[in-house]
Amino acid sequence: MSNAVFWFVGRNGGIDCRNNLSAIQQIIVDGLIIGGSFALMLHACARLARQEVQKGPLNLLLVQKKFEIEQELKNKAELQAQTDYLTGQRNRRRFVELAERELMRSIRFQGPLTLIVIDVDHFKSD
Repeated sequence: MSNAVFWFVGRNGGIDCRNNLSAIQQIIVDGLIIGGSFALMLHACARLARQEVQKGPLNLLLVQKKFEIEQELKNKAELQAQTDYLTGQRNRRRFVELAERELMRSIRFQGPLTLIVIDVDHFKSD
């Protein structure tokens, strides 16, 4: 490469090779410094890109685990919202959800729907 620089400079007559060799040497040194700096920057960018690629599968696993935990918490919250905390039995909210679902199914299949409600007062005698 240095021969090409000497040839190019000598052909164009920009710098006289015989009289000013230190100027050509300075151009070569400057080119090497700039090229070396550029190579170091490219190497650093490539290293960062490799690190990001390596983090990709780990980030995906973290997102999947976070999604699973959130789904579990959501399901637990829904169950708590539908259950009486003292008796552990389904509450009115769950009854209304099931009744609406069965009503929609009855309408969709055009079938009969029967609902029996029993209200027991003083069920337990003391």
